[in-house]
Amino acid sequence: MLRRTTLKLMATLAAAAVLPLGAFAEMPATIDKPVTISFYNYNLASAGIGSEATKELIAGFEKKFPNVKVETVAVPPNEIINRVQADIVAGKQPDVAQLTFRDLIFIASDLGGNALEDMVSPEELKDHLAGMIPKGLELGKVDGKTYGLAYTFSTPVLYYNGDLFKQAGLDRNNPPKTWADVDIAGKAIKEKTGKNGFFPGAYGPSDGTFVYQAIVMSNGLPLRLDIVDDPNYLGPWVKENPMFRANLEQLNRLTANVALPGPNYRQVEKMMMDSVREAVFGKGDPDATLKAAQDQGQDLMP
Repeated sequence: MLRRTTLKLMATLAAAAVLPLGAFAEMPATIDKPVTISFYNYNLASAGIGSEATKELIAGFEKKFPNVKVETVAVPPNEIINRVQADIVAGKQPDVAQLTFRDLIFIASDLGGNALEDMVSPEELKDHLAGMIPKGLELGKVDGKTYGLAYTFSTPVLYYNGDLFKQAGLDRNNPPKTWADVDIAGKAIKEKTGKNGFFPGAYGPSDGTFVYQAIVMSNGLPLRLDIVDDPNYLGPWVKENPMFRANLEQLNRLTANVALPGPNYRQVEKMMMDSVREAVFGKGDPDATLKAAQDQGQDLMP
């Protein structure tokens, strides 16, 4: 484990662990006296496997480092960055916070986050990051320095309805492999069955931008791979769930969710998503709608 520093914030972005804000001082390599650290986490704000896995990780950490007590603070994902900001202002700086990649640039530039490269020696950092996927490490960097370590990767999955394929005269055993295939199949389903041919799950009011960005870019935790075959870790589970291998094949093609710069980044993001919804579902000219949002958003950029 990296030596603990007195920190104003260490975050995990969702992606990732974003690192301390403000001034800091290195502590000894070992923790000889009991210490409590706070962990703001949105997985814990709802029931399910995310919450259970997080509790298991914390229990394992506390067992390995018995002098460290993790005090958790459960905050819903859409509220956590505001809670972190408010608590920093109030002088109750979190030690660790699970945030999202969309907040990475804001944390590094506006909240005063410190990069790992500025906190520990190159040798110690190299040892800590050994075995992690290089593409995964790049996701948490701003201007070449590491402000976050991936906590998990979100993998959008395309499901298809075999019955609708059959009704539309399509081969249910030969699903789409490209967006061009999705376009053809979607139109055929709409024409032959009257059902909607495609729904991307990217345009709802509570949807984040990472699915939308993935669609746009694919249209034209740093994971340690050794654990997926290790019988003491994920080996048995991967054998029982071989389809997981397809996800591993994507790790060398990871693309970060683009974080927008400046303190108005979430407002710009909302403008973008509102304009996309209007372009898709509205009655106006899509190009004009998107261009107007682009111009408005540009005015809010630093």
